[in-house]
Amino acid sequence: MPWLLTLIAIKRLAGLIWINATALMPIVGIANYCMHRRLHSVALPLVALSLVAAFSGLGYDYSVATPARALQLLFMVLFFNALILSCGPRFMIDASLYLIPVMGAVFVFELAVKPDMLRALLNLNYRFFFESGGADFDSGVMLTAGGNVYAASTAGICAIIAVFEGRRKLAGLAFFLAFLTGSRALFIAFALVAILAIVRRSMPSARKFLVNAYIAGTIVQPFIYYYVPQMLPLKWQVVLYSMSPRYVAWIVYSRMGFDNLFGVGYFQGKFAEEYFFARWPIPAHNQTMVVFGEMGFLGYILWSWFLISMGKYARASNYAASMFVFSLTMYAFIGGFNEWSLWVPLALCVALHPSHQVLCNVKWFPKIWVKPRESRKGHAVA
Repeated sequence: MPWLLTLIAIKRLAGLIWINATALMPIVGIANYCMHRRLHSVALPLVALSLVAAFSGLGYDYSVATPARALQLLFMVLFFNALILSCGPRFMIDASLYLIPVMGAVFVFELAVKPDMLRALLNLNYRFFFESGGADFDSGVMLTAGGNVYAASTAGICAIIAVFEGRRKLAGLAFFLAFLTGSRALFIAFALVAILAIVRRSMPSARKFLVNAYIAGTIVQPFIYYYVPQMLPLKWQVVLYSMSPRYVAWIVYSRMGFDNLFGVGYFQGKFAEEYFFARWPIPAHNQTMVVFGEMGFLGYILWSWFLISMGKYARASNYAASMFVFSLTMYAFIGGFNEWSLWVPLALCVALHPSHQVLCNVKWFPKIWVKPRESRKGHAVA
């Protein structure tokens, strides 16, 4: 299990492994459920969401491939459930800390196979470095090339974990790799986590309010993108439409959800060309808007139920709140339910709660150089 998580993350960061490591995630989830036959309460709305996804698109343009995609989503939810039930927080923390030097090695390899990228870095030509990632896109190594937001999300999560664990060198390396991706979403996510930490330090009681406000802001996104643009003057609408195709996509997906009770179909949003204007059809790159536009109001209610359920665990500690806020902020600019950087931090958020109990704790990583975090009383934290 520990090495599986590392393998999955490496596969997403670089095309160095011939097997589809992501396909192993649902296998773990199915095996775990068959072993324990138990679902964690926080996974229940996601299981229901996968069932709704199977019927998404009814009344619009139902695709025969939709049930298969919904089944894939169910398997990913079972993987999330397996992380919660079979992994203590120490396991997921160790897995993330071990991943940081692996990402560093991948980055060195990327520079080796992309000499243009290395020269740009040495010459401080950051525009070429960030925008092109080197001329050789066929190498398969995509840790920093072209702004890999999934790598940014993974490195950012590992960096935050290293900070909370007091591993300064690892945190520095992870922050360095995260910023080299050039992801703009990363800066927003880090800023929100920093604000959370600053406010938490000055007003400890404010964490619960901030987490609740963040969840509320995430849930109301479809209404904001649907109604606010209509209130703006035409010249401001034109300016906003020209800024980013993602902004247009968020407006489009909000209209899909309001027009179709069951959405336009899971994975079908980018094909609903009649909804797109000002820009070309693209995925929403926003997990909440994907659910609303492609699965409709029922799917949106279940996704909101999941976010509210996660709030209980995110409010418990600053550590958990940081995992929750960073991960969901990154996925307000990217999409995909089959991602390491979505499920692991959310599962860690749940596992950090004092009430969390592990049914069958998997074997930890070998204690070579990853040390248990020490509490103020000097006891190792599990």
